[in-house]
Amino acid sequence: MKLPLPETVKLKEPKEWKVIGTVVRRLDTPEKITGKAQFGIDVAFPGLRTAVVLRPPACPSTTTRATHRRLLSPDAQVAPSLHNLDSFATSRAAQAP
Repeated sequence: MKLPLPETVKLKEPKEWKVIGTVVRRLDTPEKITGKAQFGIDVAFPGLRTAVVLRPPACPSTTTRATHRRLLSPDAQVAPSLHNLDSFATSRAAQAP
């Protein structure tokens, strides 16, 4: 649903501002500075697996030839050489028959 644009907009007076012009303390700053903050990527528990979509870089010359070959034609012999890889699938495997 599209709302109509108002003809005029009443702005608040500066004395009514509650956040603009004030110092707002960031409660997470100390944890971020000390490295104690926990982010979603930091969460780990036994048996956790992560799915990753491997895409070739925008500029193939920035990668090694071996890595580029793996991106262009992944196969069962190359996959075990990749660090901590449990399994992989190609876009051909994801296509409906």
